[in-house]
Amino acid sequence: MKQKWPILIFSALLTAFIVLAGIWGNAQFERLHSGSVLTAQHAAQGIALDGWRQEAPGQWHFTFTVGEDIPSLTLCVTNTAVPLAPESLTSLERSGELYALDVTPGETVELMFTCSRSPQTWLMTSAFASRAFRFRTMTQLIALTAFVTMGMVLLALYHYKHLPELGYFLLYLVIMSVWALMVFFFPAIRNRLLQRILRSFFSLTVLASALLAAGLLLWPYHGEILMYSNQCGVGFGYLLCALALALALPHLLCGWRNSLPGACGAVVCLCFALGLYESFAPVWLTLLCAALLLDAAAAEPHSRKAGKIWGSILRGLWPLAAALVLRKGLTALLCAANGVSGQDGTASKTIFWFQRDSVRAAVVIPVREWLTNYLARAFGIPALALLALASWAVVLWVLRHRGGNGRALFAAGLIVSQFSLGILQGTGAPMARAVQCFAVFVPFAAWLWLAPALDRGKQGGAKAIICAALAGAMLAVELISLTGTIRYNRDRWQYEERLLIKTADELNDLDPAGTLPVAFVGQAELSPELQDRLVIPAANPAYKAAYLIYTVLGGPLGDLDRYENPQTMVINWAQDAFGGKEQIALLMQQVGRPCALADADQQDAADTLAEAGEAPVGVSLQDGYLLVNFTGWTAECPQYPRYETTMGGVTP
Repeated sequence: MKQKWPILIFSALLTAFIVLAGIWGNAQFERLHSGSVLTAQHAAQGIALDGWRQEAPGQWHFTFTVGEDIPSLTLCVTNTAVPLAPESLTSLERSGELYALDVTPGETVELMFTCSRSPQTWLMTSAFASRAFRFRTMTQLIALTAFVTMGMVLLALYHYKHLPELGYFLLYLVIMSVWALMVFFFPAIRNRLLQRILRSFFSLTVLASALLAAGLLLWPYHGEILMYSNQCGVGFGYLLCALALALALPHLLCGWRNSLPGACGAVVCLCFALGLYESFAPVWLTLLCAALLLDAAAAEPHSRKAGKIWGSILRGLWPLAAALVLRKGLTALLCAANGVSGQDGTASKTIFWFQRDSVRAAVVIPVREWLTNYLARAFGIPALALLALASWAVVLWVLRHRGGNGRALFAAGLIVSQFSLGILQGTGAPMARAVQCFAVFVPFAAWLWLAPALDRGKQGGAKAIICAALAGAMLAVELISLTGTIRYNRDRWQYEERLLIKTADELNDLDPAGTLPVAFVGQAELSPELQDRLVIPAANPAYKAAYLIYTVLGGPLGDLDRYENPQTMVINWAQDAFGGKEQIALLMQQVGRPCALADADQQDAADTLAEAGEAPVGVSLQDGYLLVNFTGWTAECPQYPRYETTMGGVTP
């Protein structure tokens, strides 16, 4: 029971934060009192109606005078209020809460609704309503996908290690996800009681499509990040980025003086997201460019000048810069408080711009790596194929939907953001576990094309059916690739575990007391069965296409793998991880054979034997120590019925 309460408290606080964030966002609107004049400025920015009069039980009235230069208005109602005079309002299709108002300057308008309490209403221009609801849908949908992604991570961890606290939090995430699916079908629900429940509990969320959620959930590279037992916070990182966008959106779209507190809240969210993983910086850039692209598309064609376009970009970049500075400062304070030095960190060593032999090499090598990794390898890796298709989809969308307002610039920024880590590092091959932005970009690119047709799906039509089939095909490719990656890495580790157990048995035979130190050398190899599953044969058309591209670029292809950035064997990684042999000792401890590591002289002697090819295969007794040579050391290959061992203890 003690393990349950922290999870329940965290879940309650997380839910409360989401609700309070929505309430705070609604409170930022100015208020129009009954009997007042509605100005064009009020309508353009949206204004809440305050001071409804109850003239009869359940009947509420509100009056206002229409000012000059006000176009058609949209009335937003977020509770169960029903108009008493529906002929004066035009209900907008599929909205469930929006009404169109045709007004003339100087006219006094009276709104009449029946409701158990004061109606929650806002007035705005139709352009503002369209843009606001589109962004609300996008940002809140992305936030929801974070819950689903967190649930996937916890489900995987719960499969390997049945911890009660994981089960409690997984149940919470499932409830939140199911609720969101109900909200998705909200416009089609005719049951009044169910409508009342949905509106009162989750009035802050509207889901236009489940495509983004499913696309993020099933992204194949999640199989790479799930190999790390300490990366369950990745889902929370997505959530923080989505919350940052929701908080910063008024500041981003409306000007420097608008919603500075919200922008500062975004800085805090991004700071903690970057603290979870630095690779969430490209996720923010992706969300930023996606938001600006949609905003540009919603505005009147060629209605925005260059200054306003670049201003919106700068308003989106400064929270990221501030978050990086804040994270750096907090890291320094935490390190100082705990006596930790960051001098041994490895992140700085991955910046290759100034490690090349020449300026030409610093430019040519990253370009060649980029082309080979994202063009040639796309023939063998489904995730990279989807990435390439998504990039072309965005380009074609911009070419089809011309209209200025920076659309081409935002689309280019959206694509470049996917490779921003590689550009920073001076390489074209960022690790699969460090490209969380792909999981946001690919479904968003699909959503640009498919959402309009899918929204019309309830009215039928061949176009909607075709688009739904294409969306289903994309998700199927993601699912097959994701499960293939997870299963392969599961089976690979199971084989490695058998190899470690065989090594432990040999060590116990030679040194039952476990008193002799152990030196480790050599590189283990995959079993033939696993190698066949991993590598695409040279006769395969995909291999031939990739080989052609590699040849044109002037480099050998080597093996073309089926799975996304497959790890080298953990045994090989553990022998030199973090500059020592401690991780291989932890692996041996995990299989039940703790061993003391050889000293520097003994390890040097073992390395000399290995380099000369004189180290015996397997386990052997040397002068005062035991030698383990993994080169040529094999184990019986399992049949892979199911994975029944634990993966805790060591992070590969």
